[in-house]
Amino acid sequence: MTAPVSQCQEPPTSFSRPSSRSSDISGINVTPLIDVMLCLLVIFLISAPVLAERVPLDLPQRCPGCPTPTRPDPLAVSINGAGQVRIDGQVLPPSALEAEFQLALRRQPGQGILISIAPSAPYDALVQVLGSAHNSGIRSISFAGN
Repeated sequence: MTAPVSQCQEPPTSFSRPSSRSSDISGINVTPLIDVMLCLLVIFLISAPVLAERVPLDLPQRCPGCPTPTRPDPLAVSINGAGQVRIDGQVLPPSALEAEFQLALRRQPGQGILISIAPSAPYDALVQVLGSAHNSGIRSISFAGN
């Protein structure tokens, strides 16, 4: 007859502690990695000829006698550390900025401005210049870097 199994005994599981036997093999299974790499290689080998093929495009050609469009040079607007605004070297009060910008637009439609500002200039002076340029219809505003 067989001996009864006591309830205190743990059933054997596959999640047992690793033993210190020298016959255990520890390492990473690289087979799935190699499978993925081979699949990627096949995908790239198939898609490479498709990517190398050129697509024909009919781009518009420029007519030889057509004039090239030119943009007018922007107005040079500078703001110094005291908040004074200069347009092409001439000091202007903030109230005259909008009229000066409108005059420049009448002379050359599409006129833009190039603003160079001192690091210590008050922010309010820049806001006045930008507001006057916007109100006068100037749409091309650039900033000069140091």
